[in-house]
Amino acid sequence: MFDKAGCKLEEAEKLLVEALELRRQRSEEEDPRLIAALGVVQAEMGETNEALASFSKALKLNPTHAPTLYKSALLRLSNGDTNGY
Repeated sequence: MFDKAGCKLEEAEKLLVEALELRRQRSEEEDPRLIAALGVVQAEMGETNEALASFSKALKLNPTHAPTLYKSALLRLSNGDTNGY
């Protein structure tokens, strides 16, 4: 069972996924900020692999986005990945 914060994270994840899907349906460009935000929510929910995949996808679209680079690096370091640091 989730507490209130967990429920809000699940709701945020759902809304971000819906926003990304709506952009796809409208044939709009992918927004790396939305994808990175999804990664942040996934990381907070403990979904490390999903979060890293979201950060990676966001960085492919915008490789110099400092907040995404920072969040990705922190998550990798917190999981013991020190390669490249």
